[in-house]
Amino acid sequence: MRKLIVILTTCFILFSLIGCQGNSEEKRIEFSGLEGQGTDENPYQVTILKGETKSLSFSASQGLLDNLKAYEAEKTSIGYLELLDTDPHGLEIVVNGTALELKGTAFGTHYVKVASGTVYVILKVEVERGVMDFTKTLKVLAIGNSFSEDGMEYLYKIAKNYGVEEVVLGNMHRDGASLEMHVTSFTNDSANYKYKKNTADEWVRTEGKKLVFGLQDEEWDIIVIQQVSGSSGIPGTYQPYLNQLIDFVKANIKNPYARIYWHMTWAYANTSTHQDFVKYNHDQMTMFQAIVDTVNELIVPRSDIYGIIPSGTTIQNMRTSFLGDTLNSDGYHLYVKKGRYAAALTWFKAITGLSIDDITFKTDDMDATVLALTKEAVNNAIQNPFQVTESTYKTK
Repeated sequence: MRKLIVILTTCFILFSLIGCQGNSEEKRIEFSGLEGQGTDENPYQVTILKGETKSLSFSASQGLLDNLKAYEAEKTSIGYLELLDTDPHGLEIVVNGTALELKGTAFGTHYVKVASGTVYVILKVEVERGVMDFTKTLKVLAIGNSFSEDGMEYLYKIAKNYGVEEVVLGNMHRDGASLEMHVTSFTNDSANYKYKKNTADEWVRTEGKKLVFGLQDEEWDIIVIQQVSGSSGIPGTYQPYLNQLIDFVKANIKNPYARIYWHMTWAYANTSTHQDFVKYNHDQMTMFQAIVDTVNELIVPRSDIYGIIPSGTTIQNMRTSFLGDTLNSDGYHLYVKKGRYAAALTWFKAITGLSIDDITFKTDDMDATVLALTKEAVNNAIQNPFQVTESTYKTK
C-alpha cells in the first residue's frame, strides 16, 4: 500500500511538472532573430532609422494572441509602464497578426511592451539618424554673434537655388558673444538672445530668448558654434567654456544625432581699427595664422565636433584675387553682399558636401567673374582649410 501511494505521488508530481512546463511554453511571447531575451533586465534589442518602418515576427499561443497588445512604455523603478496619450511618443506601433510593426518618429531610446495578461516581453528600440540627405532637408542652427549672421545671410537662397526641398535656419545671436558669454547666459538662465529664423526666405527676428529656446525650437540637423572674432586666435580663451557649451547643446537638443560644426572665422582687414586687432600686431596674416593654429590645436582633435566651416580661409583666398582686401564693410564684419555671399557658400559646401559648381544665385554686386572666383576660393578652402590658396583671378 505504501509503495502504491509513493508511486501515485511520484506520478502526480511528474504529471504536474510536465503540465506546468507545457503551460510555461504555451504562455510565452518570442521574437526570433533579435539580440536579448525580452526580459526587464535584458530586453530585445532593435535599431531603426527615423521614418523607417520595421516589421518584427513573433510567436505566441492563440490564447495569448486573443488579448495581446503592444504599446510604448516608460522604464521606471517598478517596471515598464505604459506611456499615456499625452506623453511624447517616439514610435508608431501596430500589431498585425504575429508581426509587430514599428515606425520611428523621434530620435532616441524607446521601450515597447508586448503583453497579454501577465505575460509580456520588452523591446529596447533605438531610433537613429541614417545618412543625412541634404538635398531633401537642411536644418541649421548657429549659436554665435554678428559673424554667424554674416555667415548665414544668404544660406537659404543658396540652398534653394541648389534645389534643397526644405530649408530651416536659425541663429541664436548675441552681439560680440564669446564662448564664455554663452556659458554665462545659460548658467544664469538669461533671456538675452536675439533669435532669427528663416523658413521661407525671410529672416524673422524675436528678442529676449533663452539659448535653450533655440535649441529646442526644431530638430536641428546641424549646430554651428564659434568663438568671438577677437579671441578666435587666442587658445587660452576657449576652455572650460567650449566643453561647457557643447555639453549644454547635447543635453538640450531634440535630435541626439545632430552634428556640431565649428565656424572658423576670418582675419580682420589690414586697415581695421577693431580694438582686438592689437592682439595680432594689427597684421592680417598674423591673425589668420593664429586662428588656424588655434583651430588645429583645440578643435580638430575633438570627436564631438563633426567638421570645420572654413569661412576665414575662403575670405583669405579671395583676398589674393583682384578684389584684394575689400571684403569687409567696417574692417571686421563682411561686406553685406559679396563678402557675406562667400561665407554662406562656404557654409553650404562644408555642411552638405554638395557641389556648388552649378549654383547660379549671386548678389547684385557680383558679375560672372566674381561668382567664379568665389566658387574657386570656396572649393580651395574646403580642400585646404588651413592654408591660403592663391586665386587664379589676378586681374579682372
